[in-house]
Amino acid sequence: MRRWTAGRVRAGVVQAGLIALGLGGCQAALDIGRPEDAAPGRSDVGAPDGATPASDMMIRADASADGAVDREDAGVISPGCEDGDGDERGDGCPLGPDCDDGDDGIWPGAPETCDGRDEDCDGQVDEAFPGLGEACGVGLGACTARGRLVCSADGDGLTCDGQAGAPEEERCNERDDDCDGQVDEGVAQCCAPGEVRPCGTAVGACTTGQQACSPERAWGACSGRGPAQETCEGTDEDCDGQVDEGLLNACGACGAVPREQCNGQDDDCDGRSDEGVLNACGGCGAVPREQCNGEDDDCDGRSDEGVLNACGGCGAVPAEVCNGEDDDCDGRSDEGVANACGGCGPVPEDTCNGADDDCDGRADEGVANACGGCGDVPTEACNGNDDDCDGRTDEGLLNACGACGPVPREVCNRADDDCDGRTDEGVANACGACGAVPVEVCNQMDDDCDGAVDDGVCAPAVDACAEGAPVVLVGGAMWEGPIGGALSHYTCQIEGGPELGRGPERAFIVVGPLAGNYCISTEGSDFDTVLHQRGGCNVEAPSLSCDDDGGPGVTSQIQVRIPFLGVPAFVFVDSLNPNQGPGTIRIRSTLGACP
Repeated sequence: MRRWTAGRVRAGVVQAGLIALGLGGCQAALDIGRPEDAAPGRSDVGAPDGATPASDMMIRADASADGAVDREDAGVISPGCEDGDGDERGDGCPLGPDCDDGDDGIWPGAPETCDGRDEDCDGQVDEAFPGLGEACGVGLGACTARGRLVCSADGDGLTCDGQAGAPEEERCNERDDDCDGQVDEGVAQCCAPGEVRPCGTAVGACTTGQQACSPERAWGACSGRGPAQETCEGTDEDCDGQVDEGLLNACGACGAVPREQCNGQDDDCDGRSDEGVLNACGGCGAVPREQCNGEDDDCDGRSDEGVLNACGGCGAVPAEVCNGEDDDCDGRSDEGVANACGGCGPVPEDTCNGADDDCDGRADEGVANACGGCGDVPTEACNGNDDDCDGRTDEGLLNACGACGPVPREVCNRADDDCDGRTDEGVANACGACGAVPVEVCNQMDDDCDGAVDDGVCAPAVDACAEGAPVVLVGGAMWEGPIGGALSHYTCQIEGGPELGRGPERAFIVVGPLAGNYCISTEGSDFDTVLHQRGGCNVEAPSLSCDDDGGPGVTSQIQVRIPFLGVPAFVFVDSLNPNQGPGTIRIRSTLGACP
C-alpha cells in the first residue's frame, strides 16, 4: 500500500494546494492544517486563513484502511517523519533514519542479501557471502567446466555459474565420455596398448596365430590364416570341417547343372530325357511355320490361323474403292476414299447461301462480308450500333458532346451544355449566377454586382454600428461585458410569432478566420437573451435569423455563415424583457455547426 507522510504532504499537496486564482487581482490560499486550527465542528481542510505554518503539514489518515489510526499507518500519524519509500524509517521517524529513502529494502541494519546492493548501509556490498567471485567447477569427466561463484537467484547463497558439457557415448579412449565417473566401461573389444592374445583355428585351410592391441586401444588383425568364403574346388576354405558343402550340382560336380539338350539323353540329371525341349510337333528344333494351305502346319489344332486376310482368304486384302461396298472387309464402306461430304468425287465449292456447302463445319466461310452476311457491308449510321462491323460505334458521326444530332444549346444551369469546356458562357448575369441580377438592398454589400455598395438604397435611419460602437468578435473567441442601456431599435420574429428583443441590445460584427459555419451562443449570460442576425447594422437591413432559448436554459444560439474571408456577419444580442436592467452578457463563437 502506498503511504503518504507528513514530508510528502509538505512537498506535494501543500505546494499544489496553494493556487493563485486570477479573479479581479484577489489571492486565495488552500489551508490544510491541524484540527485545532479549525472552528469547532468544522473541518480544517480548505479553510482559507491565508497561513501555512509547519503545523498545517500534518494529515491524519487511516492509510491501512483497517478502521484505526495505528502502527500500520506509521509515517502518516508521526508528525515530522519524512519516509519516502514506506519502510517507516527516515528523518524524524520512530524507527530511525533511512540511508536510501527511495528503496524500502535499504536502511541501517537491514539484513544483507546477495544481490549487488548494500542493504545494511555499512559501505560494503554482499559482505555476508565469502567466496563470491572465486573460481569453481561443475560436472564430471569430459563434462567438467570452470566458472565463478555468483549470487543465487533467491539471494540467500552462492552458486557456480559454470555450464557443464553434454554427455556423449562412451568410447575406448581412456576418458569418461558419458560423464558417469567411469572410464571406457562397456565398450566392446576395448584393450590396453601392447597386450597380446592367441587367435584363429587349425581346422581346414585355417591356421592359428596371435593378435596385439594397437595404441588406439583396439585389437589388431590375427596373424594366422582365417576362414574364407567356401568355393567349389575340393578344399574346406570356411574351416567348418566340410568340403564344397552346398555347392555341388545335381550331377555331383561343381558349376551349373548341364542344360537339357534335345538329344535323347538326361543331360540335367533329373531322370527325364529331352523334357521341355521338344517342339509342339514332338520333334527337335523349331515348330514348322503355319502356311496358308488348309493344313495344321504348326501342330496347334488349327489350320491357316493368322495367315488368312481380313476377307478370309489367302493373299493380300483387296483395296477399298469408292463404290458403296466394304472392299477391304473392315466393316466400313468407302472409308478413306469418300470426300468430306461423304460422297464420291471432289468436295463441292462453298457459296454464300447460309449452308455448309463444302462440309467443313462452317457456313459461307471466306465468302461472307464483315458482318457475317452476304453482299456489301452496311453503311455506318449514328444510332449507337456498329453498323459496318468494324469494332467501332458511330465513328465519325458523333457531335462535340459525344452524342448523335446537333450540339445542345448552352443554358444557365452551371453545366457545360454545349461541351466547349466552359460553363454558362454568355447566359450568366453580372453576378456570375443564373436569373435576374439581385436587387440592391441596404446591407453594406454590392448586391447587384455593379461595383457600388448600397448605392441609392439606404435612407437616413438608426445605425447601430455607428451609434453603439459594435464589438468585433473573431470566430472561435468569447466576449463578456455589459449590455447597452438604450431600448432596442431592432426586433425579430420566429416563424410569424410575436416580435422579440425589445429590451437593451448590443451589436456584434463577427469576422471569421476561415470561411465556413460559426455557432453564436449567449450561454453564460445572466439574463434571458434573444439572439438574431441581420443583413447589416442599419435598421432597414433584413432579418436573417432569430432565436430565443435555443441554447441551454434561457440562453440563445444561432448559426451564421461566413462565405468568404473578409465578409462579416452582423449579430445582435437583445434582452427579452423590455424593462431589463443592467446586466452582463457572454457571447461565444465556435467554428462549426450548432449542436
